[in-house]
Amino acid sequence: MTTAGKTPPVPPLPAEETPSRHRIRIRVQGDEAWIPGERWGSARFGKGLAKGVPLFPATSTKGPFTYLNAGTPIGLGRRDMPPHRPNIRPRVDAGSLLCARFAPGTIGSDILPARLPFINPGRGWPMVHVDSRAVQAITTLVGRQDTLDELTRTLANPRRRLVNLCGVGGVGKTRVAAELHDRMAETGEYQAIAFVRLEHIFELLSPATVAAYRRPGDAPTAAADIRAPQAVPTTEHNDQSLKVVLRRRICQEIASALKLDHHTDSTDFDRLMEVLVEGIGERRTLLVLDNCEPNVGVVVDVIFGLLNNTPALQVVTTSRAFLNLVGEYLVQLRPLDVPCTDDSRDKATGAAAMQVFLDRAKAAGLRDEVLAEPKQWAAVVELVRMTEGLPLFLELLATQLRVRLPAAVLEIHGKNRLLSLRAASGTVGLPRQQQNLMELVTSHWDACTPEQQLLWARLSVFSGASFTLDAAEAVCSGGPIAAADVVSLLDELVSRSVVRPASPDGRHNQHGTLREYGKMKFGEMCEAGVEDEQQLQERHCAWVEKFSARAALAWFGPDEPKVLNDVRTELQNTFGAVWWCKETGQIDRGLMICTDVLRVRVQFFYAVEAEIGAWIEGLLAHPGKATLPRIAALSVLVFMRVVLGDKDGARRRLEEMERLVKEFGDIGPMPAVLAAKGTYELFSKNNTDALDILAEAAAQFSEMGLEGDCHMALLLRALGAGVFGPAEIADAATQECLGHALKHGSVWGGSWGRWATALPACSVMADVLPGVLDAQLGLGDGWGPIWDVEVQAWWLAFNGETVSDFRLAAVLLGGAIKLQDRHGVLIRGLEPFKEWRDKAAKKIIAEIGFPAYRKAYEEGTKLSKDEIFAKMLDDEDSSQPEILDPRELRIAAMKVSGATNADIAGKLNLTVSWVEQNVTRIYRKTGCKNRAELAAWFTARGYA
Repeated sequence: MTTAGKTPPVPPLPAEETPSRHRIRIRVQGDEAWIPGERWGSARFGKGLAKGVPLFPATSTKGPFTYLNAGTPIGLGRRDMPPHRPNIRPRVDAGSLLCARFAPGTIGSDILPARLPFINPGRGWPMVHVDSRAVQAITTLVGRQDTLDELTRTLANPRRRLVNLCGVGGVGKTRVAAELHDRMAETGEYQAIAFVRLEHIFELLSPATVAAYRRPGDAPTAAADIRAPQAVPTTEHNDQSLKVVLRRRICQEIASALKLDHHTDSTDFDRLMEVLVEGIGERRTLLVLDNCEPNVGVVVDVIFGLLNNTPALQVVTTSRAFLNLVGEYLVQLRPLDVPCTDDSRDKATGAAAMQVFLDRAKAAGLRDEVLAEPKQWAAVVELVRMTEGLPLFLELLATQLRVRLPAAVLEIHGKNRLLSLRAASGTVGLPRQQQNLMELVTSHWDACTPEQQLLWARLSVFSGASFTLDAAEAVCSGGPIAAADVVSLLDELVSRSVVRPASPDGRHNQHGTLREYGKMKFGEMCEAGVEDEQQLQERHCAWVEKFSARAALAWFGPDEPKVLNDVRTELQNTFGAVWWCKETGQIDRGLMICTDVLRVRVQFFYAVEAEIGAWIEGLLAHPGKATLPRIAALSVLVFMRVVLGDKDGARRRLEEMERLVKEFGDIGPMPAVLAAKGTYELFSKNNTDALDILAEAAAQFSEMGLEGDCHMALLLRALGAGVFGPAEIADAATQECLGHALKHGSVWGGSWGRWATALPACSVMADVLPGVLDAQLGLGDGWGPIWDVEVQAWWLAFNGETVSDFRLAAVLLGGAIKLQDRHGVLIRGLEPFKEWRDKAAKKIIAEIGFPAYRKAYEEGTKLSKDEIFAKMLDDEDSSQPEILDPRELRIAAMKVSGATNADIAGKLNLTVSWVEQNVTRIYRKTGCKNRAELAAWFTARGYA
């Protein structure tokens, strides 16, 4: 196109390069035009597309995509085809013909030709001549482009605050929503974006768990404690309590997805809503809530509260039902189109449902020579028609072609029309969508061997449908299934899509519907006398019991982060075992499981004190005689209450523990009792004689080989000595604690040991806290950073030299209070800590005056968690690029090689959120905006 707006003639191509007349898809977004690719995501051809210069002549335009006939010229900017792009190599041919030659395999020969000729008319904008030799390749979202475009256009309107992606179960709402999330994340239009799955919340939070979360003022439930779902009658009261719990848990999931702290009294719904509203603020935020239909009313309550208080928030939901909320914009997702019985092969292949089925079937091993047989092709057409275009049905059905030909699959599933969208005769009380899914899952069940069916049914015992191979072998073997056969049977269930493949951490998952079906079939087996629920539950409880006991012994050492993560991941199964113990009257057994979990300190590391505390309090509520498990449980509960600043709770449990010790009689060495008493006396009563009690407890723990418990006693002693003194005792205690952690290779323990050396009663307050904070954030510690910020404020107050130092100390004091309030940690409720905080404040005021102190302190209370940490880490200046440190270089290298954040986290034994923070820092330091630019930066500096 010339400056006059006319299109110059396009020189003919060499005969061997004459294009076919297929159409190719060109995406236009903002000032860019690009061709979607497969390996690199896109081949970008137009940064700086001339404003006011349209793509022409377009055959059709749909949303951000313009479809052009082959041979159509496109106006692009002069900065196109930069020579540094790794997948495009420009060169000049005769006749001023610029060609871009694509490296083999970079984009895909079925999408683009080997050469894209560029014509430079000598002035104005260069011209691009596009041709293609093949139709677009099948993608995982065939037939959903129009829906995605509609959703994208809808979200472009800021007045569309709530979009409900609605459709029948199995139609693919979750997948479309996930694709939308990824697409919007790539645009960079949102300051925050999160995808929240609600399915597991509705599955796990049955009335059985209401008691564990019940707060004063909640409507009473029919059960005062932990009970089985089927044992809790449905009443108006427990229904109301369940709704309250569901709202809280939904808020918790949203806060986690948005990486907002929600540690404060995690059962406080109003406070959780405040955290969400404060965290979102006026940032443009997209929140995708998946699977709202189990309890739409509860989800609507949360959405309504958020939309009314966050002006820039947009919400996308997936649901089988309308939300009936004012402002709801409905996008209905329809089934994929299916072929007609008499369609030609070419026409039938063009149907979206057929494309999905063939793609999955070929991945399952179905070969073209089989499809060439008329009988088999007719069976494929009928199978696809029977699904009526529901993607979930297509996915599961295609997997059966691994072991059977299409005609054989049709013979099995066509006899009773099990895959039709009609309810089976006599089915009553189920929604139509569930009836359909029931039929499909039943046919899938029937296609399994008896041993596979039995394993499927037994796997339903795992809460949350998540488990490891070791757990499956221990719990699900027995009778017809030998332990050695579990792995092969599990692989077969994975191949049939009954069980999902193992994640990087070795965990398998089942879809909630499949798990519920297995649970139903297991119940039928029990009624028939084939299986025994009590035996299965006992095996599950025994496995959890053994797992928790091993973790309590193994957590302190080099494998500390992994053990902590494993315990956290198994919390749902642990709760199931605790419930079983409660239901069967095995109170002491349940208490030992809870005690072992608390000994690992997972409640602090992952901020689950309220949940685990509810378990153990519920068990202790059952009266019982003096037993060692009950005494041990009380000892760890005393410790937890003290460090949380709950003096009254700690005192009550300490008195109960001492009473039971007297009733028990000659108890022998009981270091846990000594540790609990020493902790209470030291931090609740300021009794420094308790330092000797803790030293004795540590010695006894060590003699018994309980080094993790020994370390906790040493840490508490170091903490006490570090705030009470004298200096020689503080120095000795803190060095002993640090040395013990280093001796055993404990990363987390070592970070706390170093933290103790910065306490004010030491002869020299070590300048180590920024490094401690960095290490603990890298580990995913949700507890330590709160204490780091507090003590760093003291350090600056007592060791600062400039006005900036003292001002920062005041900011951190304010920030520490905010963190403590949010996390429910009352550090200032511990008398010695309150005294040192007051001394630090007085020192700051003496240096800079009260007005300056107050202003800085209030500034700290208004900072976000990340801003507080950035202040402490001196990480505020983001304007100047910096050289990457060795860890950042390693992460950058893995990112450039194509690794995801989850892959990097698993490889380096870090949390995903910490990797995300490091990647953000890497992009900031290098000035890069995406992976491609980072790769160019990496290569330009000679890194390999």
